[in-house]
Amino acid sequence: MEKSETDALTGVLNRRGLESRYEMLVSSDGFSVLAIDLDGFKAINDRHGHPAGDAVLVETAERLQASVRVNDLVCRAGGDEFILIVVGEPAVGEAVAKRIVEAISEPFQLTTGTVRLGTSVGCTWCQTKKPLDQLTAHADALLYEAKAAGKNMWRFAVCS
Repeated sequence: MEKSETDALTGVLNRRGLESRYEMLVSSDGFSVLAIDLDGFKAINDRHGHPAGDAVLVETAERLQASVRVNDLVCRAGGDEFILIVVGEPAVGEAVAKRIVEAISEPFQLTTGTVRLGTSVGCTWCQTKKPLDQLTAHADALLYEAKAAGKNMWRFAVCS
C-alpha cells in the first residue's frame, strides 16, 4: 500500500486510500459503510498521555481488521474515528457492527495500566454503489443516534 493512502500511525487506509479502494469494489450483494467512534477516548489521552492514546488507536485498528475479511476496507478517518466498508448483504454489515462493539469493549493493556472504552457504530447498507460521501454521511447520522441512545452500541439502517 502506498504511504499516501495509509494512516501513518495505524497502517490502515486513510481517507484518500479508502476513496481509491472503494471505487474498485464490486458486489452484487451490496455494501455496508460503518462509521465508528471510540467512546471515552479523550479521557485516555488526558489520564495516560498521548503515547497511550496512540497505542489504543493502533490496537483499535488491529481489532477492526480482525473483525472483517481481508478484502473489506478499514480506514482511520482522523482522531478516534474510523470508517469500514464491508461487502455483502445487510446481515454481514450488522454482524460486523456487533463484533466491533464487542471487540472494543475488551480491555486495552497499556504500559500505564489497563483501560476500557466503548465504541459507537453507525452502519448503513446499500444494494447499489452510491457516492461514498453520501453513505458516510448516513452512517455518521446513525453513529450519533447510537451515541444519543447511550453509547457503546450500534445502529443500522438501509440507505434509500
